[in-house]
Amino acid sequence: MKFWNQVFILLISYISNSIALEDIYDVETDLILQSCALVANYENSKVFWISESFDPSIDIKLLSKDVISDAALKEEEKEQHITQSTQEEAEAAELVGEGQVQGQGQQDKEQLKIKRDAKNLTPLELLKQKFGGEGWTLEAALIPGSVLNRIKMDQLSNVKVCDATAVKKGFCTFGEDTNDFYIDPKTKKGFEKEKVNIFEKTKKNTELGINNFKFNKIEDNTNFHIDNTDIYCLLLSLKSVEKTKIKVAVNWQHSYGNLVVSHYSFLYIYGIIFALYFISSIIYSYYLFIKFENDKTSGVYSIRNKIAQSVIQFKILIFMFGTSIEYFLLEYYYILINRHGYLHNSFYIAFVHFITLTLSTIFSVWVIYNIMLICSGWYILNNKKDANSSTITKISSLLLLISLVIFDLHDSTVYSILSENGSSLLSNLIYFEYLVIFSICGFWIFNTYKSLKSNNKNSISEKILISSSLILLPILFNLILKFFVQNNYIHERFQRVVQLSSYSYIFTFIITIIIAYIWKDSVFQNGEVSIKQH
Repeated sequence: MKFWNQVFILLISYISNSIALEDIYDVETDLILQSCALVANYENSKVFWISESFDPSIDIKLLSKDVISDAALKEEEKEQHITQSTQEEAEAAELVGEGQVQGQGQQDKEQLKIKRDAKNLTPLELLKQKFGGEGWTLEAALIPGSVLNRIKMDQLSNVKVCDATAVKKGFCTFGEDTNDFYIDPKTKKGFEKEKVNIFEKTKKNTELGINNFKFNKIEDNTNFHIDNTDIYCLLLSLKSVEKTKIKVAVNWQHSYGNLVVSHYSFLYIYGIIFALYFISSIIYSYYLFIKFENDKTSGVYSIRNKIAQSVIQFKILIFMFGTSIEYFLLEYYYILINRHGYLHNSFYIAFVHFITLTLSTIFSVWVIYNIMLICSGWYILNNKKDANSSTITKISSLLLLISLVIFDLHDSTVYSILSENGSSLLSNLIYFEYLVIFSICGFWIFNTYKSLKSNNKNSISEKILISSSLILLPILFNLILKFFVQNNYIHERFQRVVQLSSYSYIFTFIITIIIAYIWKDSVFQNGEVSIKQH
């Protein structure tokens, strides 16, 4: 049953966005970049020991500058800027000459003095003064998503980058917004959008909740505290003398830690699923213990013999307990990622990830191995000495184990031995192996069902048919789903449902409980299984 969980997790990798709380952007001259992401400020997010308590913020840091072209600004553009500066100086001088600045205050006089001093600068120095001491200025505007819906910007973004939440809310839609009105989600009333110059630090922008920053040096950085959980959009615009590219790092820090919002829920999901399987394994163990204590009719008193008679129940119990351990390890791994972040240099975290994946893989292959045995009639019919089915089962399981361990080694970043194409090829190979195993199991279960029917074992045949359907049909569904996802045949809404992996985990748990109940009274004797009648 863990089988289709792994299929499901691999499937999600085809339709999920890239994950990173710290984004690196290249901002070029005269281009506007817009990045939108959800930043969470969850009060009391310290739930037991699984969450952190960080200061929610958006951190902007300039990393490097590269000059793309020294002749990016045409001479006529330079002349235009110089002429404009000269006109401004002339106007300032005229104001001074006519005495019109009297009474305007000390700040106005200082500004006019700067303009008078500009007469002694070269044209290039004038431009550098206009754009900053190093010849460039990076302007930034940070806008809450709720505010962005109410304004109409005078400049359009050339590049847009959004996380999954911002995409769903429509913040990454390209093209000019021709709608001059917006509907208030609370009052349902329509209002006219306000036109703003997004990069000007004005009173109007401040009242709207727009925060403006300017950077003139690579060492510059800023930290903006987040008070409310919302989608925040950062707009960056670079003005420079030369054609320049600035590398900017933006860290979207949540209050609960370093996981993206969509992964934060897994801290709770994995914890809940671990508890469900662990408690179920304890209850099932108690049931088997009581069953052994009350079984005085068979004349079998050896613990080893009793376990041999209840081999199917014990395999179900091992699955329950093993799955609980698997989810516990996943929970621990996500706690580490939430504490240290995705972009860590910790070998310990990578090693924990690798161990988690590897143990999960070994356990999954063990489950598949036993499913194939049962489908072939092992434990069900007296055909344990069927050499062909046993050999096929062992070879299929071994090949799948090797493929999955290589994939785990690469995916855990302990040692990435595969290229991007190699990783994709291996992923497709794993799906092909799953498909072959599914086909073999389907063929075997059909033959086993016919054999049971021919021997008038209707009760066993019904149980094996129901159990195999519960196990194999979700696998077939995921294999078909992968094909449709890869070929873009699936509607966006359906992809959202697929990404709700918690449904898959709960579904698997329910199937486990149903199968445990179906086989709770089975007895394995003389090479085949029977149902004990009460």
